[in-house]
Amino acid sequence: MRAQMQLVAGGHELIYQHSGKEHIICSDRNLLKHCAVNLLSNAVKYSAEPGRIVLRTEVGAEGFTIVVSDRGIGVPADEQQKLFEPFFRASNALEIAGTGLGLHIIKNYVHQLGGEITLKSRENKGTTFSLSFPLRLPETAAPVHPFA
Repeated sequence: MRAQMQLVAGGHELIYQHSGKEHIICSDRNLLKHCAVNLLSNAVKYSAEPGRIVLRTEVGAEGFTIVVSDRGIGVPADEQQKLFEPFFRASNALEIAGTGLGLHIIKNYVHQLGGEITLKSRENKGTTFSLSFPLRLPETAAPVHPFA
């Protein structure tokens, strides 16, 4: 995935940081990868070059987190609550290509995996998305690939 993201990053500085001990995580690798790649792609798309984008992972006793931070255009404060709605585009992002579906899909994937997604953003300062998951899929988690 690192090589894939370096290609997407273009002139941006992509930094990876990890903390925590090695631990077996029971989750869906493809959905986690899709979440991370989408958030990293958005960070690149909404940041001027050269920018600094950080991908941080952490494994703790109860769960793990994936955090993506950028210093891009940010999301206006009064629009942040709508950001995960399908087809929503922030007013400062209308000139940038996109469908407004990516974050809606990511939120659904995160919830299917028993996790939570949070956002911290300041307009013209940057955005941080945090995905938090349990170490094991909860038994109540929805099947991701019911026909597989």
